Amino acid sequence: MSNEVTRGTNQTTKRLQWLDIMKGILIFFVILSHSYPDPVSERFFTPFFLTMFFWVGGYTFSLKDSFKTFIISKLRHLVIPLFILGGMRIVILCVLTGFGELPDRILGLFLQRDCIYDEMWFLSCLFMAELLLYVLIRTFKGIKKKEIMFALLLLAGLLLLILGYIIIEFVGVKIIWELELALLMVFYSACGYVWRKSGEKTGILLKMPIVLVCLAAYIALWILVPNDVNIHAEKLGNFLLFFLESLLIMPVLFFACMKLERNIVGKGLSVLGVNSLFFFAFGGFGREIFYRVTDTVGLGRSAWMAYACTVFTFALMIGPAILFRKWFPFAVGVIRNKKSDSKDNAK
Repeated sequence: MSNEVTRGTNQTTKRLQWLDIMKGILIFFVILSHSYPDPVSERFFTPFFLTMFFWVGGYTFSLKDSFKTFIISKLRHLVIPLFILGGMRIVILCVLTGFGELPDRILGLFLQRDCIYDEMWFLSCLFMAELLLYVLIRTFKGIKKKEIMFALLLLAGLLLLILGYIIIEFVGVKIIWELELALLMVFYSACGYVWRKSGEKTGILLKMPIVLVCLAAYIALWILVPNDVNIHAEKLGNFLLFFLESLLIMPVLFFACMKLERNIVGKGLSVLGVNSLFFFAFGGFGREIFYRVTDTVGLGRSAWMAYACTVFTFALMIGPAILFRKWFPFAVGVIRNKKSDSKDNAK
């Protein structure tokens, strides 16, 4: 998901640091989710740590002049990184564990069916969600009154979310390129798109009383109501509760990221956010190194070890992540401006 939005008539782009901060927060929880966290911590972040990535994608979504232009852009930003990073992961995993599963891994990479060797599944799901969003926006773009257009866009996204839920919960079919998950997530992409296009009208959601009420409600539900959800594994738990919480957290995260924009913590998180795709691809290897060492010395796997593992992973891999982005930008969806390397359409 691009962190840049078009400004002005000359189509220049400006990177939004608060979006990098948000991605930094989200990738922190992605790595934590794979570091064997305790159930209480996991219950806290599961309603938003993936859905808000799609919100970011919708917020920065650009409706290109033609479908061809749109597809070429998504191929460069999402599909090419999917196969490069996914292919690299397959090679590394085969070297570490053997080549017996190589045919299945290659097939899984191309088919992208949920939890069936679907390396870099997030990118295929995001590609399909943005493709669906493109179709929805094109469908309603002719409506002159923006409020009606936005309402129909959100309603259509909600209907697709319900369809995705039905496919996952009652049909149980693993569709290629994570389509059933994309149907769920396009609603959140639509929310991000409408949020940005609504401009000042969304500012009411960032008033301190509303933010505090949303945060209090979210914390209350987190503490009082158990819910076991794993989006990637298509385990949806109490989906109405999950859906409510995913909406409540939107103004809270937006507000927090804007406040952190000039803070040293925010600057650190923005570095993680800029390199989130690298961490998504290779963060698991940092986890394996950490737990092999700690298991050897008998430290165990307490609740706090997951946080230590997450911090260790970022500390270990931030240098390689920065160098990888510099040397192989196309592999993480970065398209350099022909006139200046200081501008890019970072994914």
